[in-house]
Amino acid sequence: MARDLTKLGLSEKESLVYLASLELGPSPVQVIARKAEVNRATTYVMIESLIQRGLMSTFEKGKKTMFTAEKPERLHKIVHQERQLVEEKEETVTRILPDLESLLAASGTRPKVSFYEGEEGLEVIREAMFSARLSEIDDVVSFDDLRHLLPTGHWQKHGERLVSRKVKGRVLYSADLDLKPSTNEAGLWEYKKIPAKAQPIHGELTVCGDRVAMITLKGKLVGVLIESKEMANMVRAIFDLAWKQVDLGKK
Repeated sequence: MARDLTKLGLSEKESLVYLASLELGPSPVQVIARKAEVNRATTYVMIESLIQRGLMSTFEKGKKTMFTAEKPERLHKIVHQERQLVEEKEETVTRILPDLESLLAASGTRPKVSFYEGEEGLEVIREAMFSARLSEIDDVVSFDDLRHLLPTGHWQKHGERLVSRKVKGRVLYSADLDLKPSTNEAGLWEYKKIPAKAQPIHGELTVCGDRVAMITLKGKLVGVLIESKEMANMVRAIFDLAWKQVDLGKK
C-alpha cells in the first residue's frame, strides 16, 4: 500500500508514517516512529510534511503532543492540487510557446559543435561524418602526417567503403615526397597536390553534407565536428576557390 501512496506524490517514508498513524490513531511521535520503522528525527520531518499536505494534524493531550492521520479521502485533495498544477503548466506553455518559437527563429539554427581527442576520438569523427547519406566529400589533408599516423590497411578499408557507396571526392593534399594517395578503380576521386613547403599543413579539413570536421595530425590529436548547413556551405565554397587556384598556380 505504501507503494501506491508514492504514486500519489508521497515519499516512501511519508507513506510509511501516514499508514502507521492511520493504524494507530492519535499517538506521540515515538510510537508512530516505532510502528513505521523510521527513526524519530525523520518521523518528525515526515509528519510536518504530511501536516502541510493536509494529511495529518496535531493536538495537545495533557503534557504530550499527539499526532493523528486525517481521513484518507483527503488524498483526493492531493490529486486535485496536482491536476490544477498540471493544467496551469499547460496553460503557461501554450501562452509562451509562440514567443519562444520567435526567439528561436530570430537566433537562427545554432551549429552543433563536438570535440574529440586521441585516435579513438578521430575515428568517432570519421564515423559521424560518413554515417549520414552523402554523395560527395571535399578534403584537405597532410598526407605525410596521415600516412604515418594510421596504417595503410585502415585507409584501404575506408576507401573500399566509400567506393561501395559510390561516393565522389576531391582531395587537396600536401606531401614532401612525390607520393599520391591511391585512387580507386571507379574513378570517383580526384587529387591535387599542394607543395608541402609552400603550404605547411599538419591536419585535415573535411566537408560533406552539412558536416565539417577539423583534425590536427601533429602533436596532440584533437578534432572538432561541426554540424551546420551554413558553415558547411561556406567551407565548401572556400574549398572550390582553393581547388581552382591549384590549377592556376601550375600555369
